[in-house]
Amino acid sequence: MRTSQATIAQSYDAQAIEYDRRWAQYLRRSTQVTLTALPRQAPGARVLDIGCGTGALLAALLERNAGLALTGVDVSAAMLARAADRLGAQVTLCRAPAEQLPFEDATFDVVASASSLHHWPDPMRGLAEMARVLKPSGVFVLTDWCREIWPMRLMDGYLRLRDPAHHRALTRRELAALVTGAGLSIDSQTLHRIDWLWQLQVLTGRRAKSDADQTRNPGQEDDHA
Repeated sequence: MRTSQATIAQSYDAQAIEYDRRWAQYLRRSTQVTLTALPRQAPGARVLDIGCGTGALLAALLERNAGLALTGVDVSAAMLARAADRLGAQVTLCRAPAEQLPFEDATFDVVASASSLHHWPDPMRGLAEMARVLKPSGVFVLTDWCREIWPMRLMDGYLRLRDPAHHRALTRRELAALVTGAGLSIDSQTLHRIDWLWQLQVLTGRRAKSDADQTRNPGQEDDHA
């Protein structure tokens, strides 16, 4: 079954009103493991959440550090509307797919994504976009399902047959290969079993050094502004 951005948007537009209530426990646990992996940033640091949904991770970041410059993107207008109700004017929200981010190169100090990648029709392109908008000095945190225990394998197989908004859950090896192939380097990759069904993997890292980075002056600093 082929996943499309329009299909994903339609599916989550329909779920938006009940989403936070229906998935409350999952959101709480998955947000916590992602937030724990996110390094604390100085006030004014620019943080992007790809596939922000109703804004659970952005709200947690605001609570932890109100001085961050937060941006969220999602393909679902209804989910973004719920995020706007929750977050107000403190966060910039825009409608865009992971594969086509509307930002200049090297814009963000942190790029995060939680429980979104298994929906992306072209995950390699989405990860390449993550690398593109990340500053050379920046870090990424990526949380997604891990298809390594039997409940997750069964659920992934079922959803690939029955849910047109679901693309594919990946194993640790598969996701690591995509991440490094997209121009990102991995610092850590951990597993989190948040209940009997859900197994998540969390990757942290940074942009892989380019030829230009390698030839920079040893004392030259990255711009954190």
